[in-house]
Amino acid sequence: MAGTSYAKIISVFLAIACIFAAISGAAELVSGLSTLGVEKEEYDTFASELSELFDAEEKIKSQRSEYESLKADYDKQAAEYELSLSKHADDVKAYEKSAADYNQKLLQYSIGQNALATGLSGIDSGKLQLEYGFGAYEQGKSEFDKSLSDFEKQKAEFEQSKTLYDTGLSIYNDTEKSYNELVGRIDELQKGGMSREEALTAVSAELGTEVTEESLAQTASALETAKTSLSMLGSVIEMAKGVIPAAEAQLAEGQEQLNALYAQLVQARTSLSEAEATLAAGKSRLNAINSELYGSREGLIEAASLIAENEAKLEERKAELSSSHEALADYEDMQEKLRGARVAVAGLGGLGSNIAVMMARSGIGKLLLVDFDTVDVTNLNRQMYLIPQLGKPKAEALPEILNQINPYIEYESVCVRVTPENVKELFGTYAIVCEAFDK
Repeated sequence: MAGTSYAKIISVFLAIACIFAAISGAAELVSGLSTLGVEKEEYDTFASELSELFDAEEKIKSQRSEYESLKADYDKQAAEYELSLSKHADDVKAYEKSAADYNQKLLQYSIGQNALATGLSGIDSGKLQLEYGFGAYEQGKSEFDKSLSDFEKQKAEFEQSKTLYDTGLSIYNDTEKSYNELVGRIDELQKGGMSREEALTAVSAELGTEVTEESLAQTASALETAKTSLSMLGSVIEMAKGVIPAAEAQLAEGQEQLNALYAQLVQARTSLSEAEATLAAGKSRLNAINSELYGSREGLIEAASLIAENEAKLEERKAELSSSHEALADYEDMQEKLRGARVAVAGLGGLGSNIAVMMARSGIGKLLLVDFDTVDVTNLNRQMYLIPQLGKPKAEALPEILNQINPYIEYESVCVRVTPENVKELFGTYAIVCEAFDK
């Protein structure tokens, strides 16, 4: 049953295409019958087919008119429903806004009550915190003074350490110089021909004290140890040079913080006095809010009743629209079936080319175009081709036109003469084939 309905739908749209094709070429076809050599019997057959197409056109027009009327009614009802829905939404928004305002006022009233109840307690607590703040300030000032004193002591210790470092560095430099001169003297004597032992003995005699390899090694080791210690002490001093300015900056910052804390405490004392005055104004405002709440509550009850009534009416209109939508779905289902249809057109002349154009406009899913002929100047008075396409195969020229009309259809074209031998291969997979041959 579904296959039969599908075939009928496709047949109806094919009939529409044939009607428009026949109308566009009928006058030229009739005037050129004699010159084209068409026999009387062929003309009568064509006229009969044309009459049937006109009947089909009237039927389709009637169905289309019925659909358009139904669609117009549906669109009108849908527009009215959307308007009502929009108005209802506005009413709901207005209600929600009123409810939000009411809740906000209620919250303000509740907050005000709590604030009023705890106001005096808050002021007492503020006074205690103010006293605590002044105590913290005095403690902070005492700690700051102690830190300042400690810093001065550490700075003095740094100066003492720097003096010791400078002294040690001077001693190290003198010792290193003497050591280097001693080693140089030994090397000089060795270069003069003395052995190492002789050079050590000679140097010992010059200095009046015994110089040995062991004493030289101990001196070198002591110098290296002193050098390492002096380097570490120098690093510490350099680091201290960077720390001292930072410490001074921190102390300055601490003094600023203490000053700022004292200013805040003075401001807090002023704020407490202002809070006492605010409590009196808050109590007056609470009385005004309580009066407003009573009026808002009555308005919300009335608005809620109106919204419930409108919702019931909207449900009724929604049911009516659902019924209209089901009627439209049948026509839209037909359009979907057209998109899935496969139609072949055999012969792309006056009838076939016009049928193909109508099929493209109707939205057929796939269109097979078969013709062996080329575009000739005599075709232009009744066929869909254009002057730039003269000499082109019709199977090549027609898809160019169709793609400009509807590029979303799948087109397949074959330039071949239809014969008993190839007809099955060409059209075997197509349920609908439009035979539009000249003879």
